This record gives sequence, structure tokens and C-alpha cells, in this order.
Amino acid sequence: MKCFNHSEIDAVAICKSCGRGLCPQCVMEVGPSCSGKDRCEANVASMNELIQR
Repeated sequence: MKCFNHSEIDAVAICKSCGRGLCPQCVMEVGPSCSGKDRCEANVASMNELIQR
């Protein structure tokens, strides 16, 4: 799988919110999950909080 934003770079993670492949430049760790940097952090943080409850 390739990065959604950089089609020439292999993805190293998948966003928990939108399911897009992410390269090291585009990934952001949010707790135990990964999200798209500057894109899905709030959604993933909300999902993690919901799961913890």
C-alpha cells in the first residue's frame, strides 16, 4: 500500500478514522492509534476515548 498523499512512498500505517495509508511524514500517533497528521487527530482521539469507556 502507498501513502494517500505521497503515491511514491510506501505506507507505514493506516488512519483509524479514514482508513487511508500513511507514510512516516503523514502519520501522527494518537494514543495507541494512528491518524493522518493535521487531518484526523480529533476523530481518532474521540474514538479512543469512546473505546476506553
